[in-house]
Amino acid sequence: VGRSSPDFWRVGDWSHVHTAYHEQFPEHHYWTRTENYNDRGTGSGAATLPIYYTNLCLRMIPILDIVIHRMIELPARHSKVWLIDILRSYSKLFAYHDAPITFLHNTLFYYDTVLATQRDLEKRILVRSCLEHLSFKPMEYLSPQFIKYLRSEDPQTWSPSPAYFSELVDRLDDVIKSADTSEFGHINWKFNEFGNPVCLMLYLKAIELMCIPLPPNKVTGEYLSEHRHSIGTKLVDIVLNNNSGQLPELCNTLGILLSALPISFSHAVYRKIFEIIQDNSTSMKLRGTYAGCCGITRPECSGVSSLVLPALQHR
Repeated sequence: VGRSSPDFWRVGDWSHVHTAYHEQFPEHHYWTRTENYNDRGTGSGAATLPIYYTNLCLRMIPILDIVIHRMIELPARHSKVWLIDILRSYSKLFAYHDAPITFLHNTLFYYDTVLATQRDLEKRILVRSCLEHLSFKPMEYLSPQFIKYLRSEDPQTWSPSPAYFSELVDRLDDVIKSADTSEFGHINWKFNEFGNPVCLMLYLKAIELMCIPLPPNKVTGEYLSEHRHSIGTKLVDIVLNNNSGQLPELCNTLGILLSALPISFSHAVYRKIFEIIQDNSTSMKLRGTYAGCCGITRPECSGVSSLVLPALQHR
């Protein structure tokens, strides 16, 4: 499998390559073995059930997904070594996965608490296993800080710089607004799990945010919500401090991003709305403008209220 190409549509002699693989690693099926056992039929050289586009390794991919999830669910002290060995031994299979980035995003989303508090090393190895072997090189679209964190095997104390979140949101916003797709020209969208660059970039940036580690001295489930709230606050501050004059576009970008993250990241938005409602000094003029559910005089209120609609719509 490692010697063949997952982009079989680009290989002119794919049939010969696949046939050579089956000649080296023959696969016997039920009826073939039955005929041989009964000593009748056309003999051991006959291929009664020919396989043109698959093999035993590729048929293991759905099982590999399930095994990885079951390993994560087991207590870390029993399954840590097994999970790391599986990921390192079978990582090349992800190059043939129908939806490797979607699988990675869903795994990080569903097992967010377990991976953040108990399995930081396994989480990094899982992300590398899913992304490094893909032919369209999604690692190129990740932030340099995040790539450095992924490639380290040691316990990490990575804390993103203040500019990290602004650069992340601006990167996604540029892809959403840009009509120039030359940067993604090497990707054949007909055979990709995503249909356009926006979906690809959205999932990659959501994966980055879900992988930000907890501080070494606060690796607990109780602190996780506070940590996620802190990240959400930094994202909301991007809107509050925005003076570019493109507030609706930026709010839409951030609303889409928050919808692809666990709900704990959005608590900062709800907390800010609650603070605004409680503030008696805020004069609310119910006019139904896009800048908010109501016309609010304070500029930070306008920014938060502009974020509410996109965030709720996309979620």
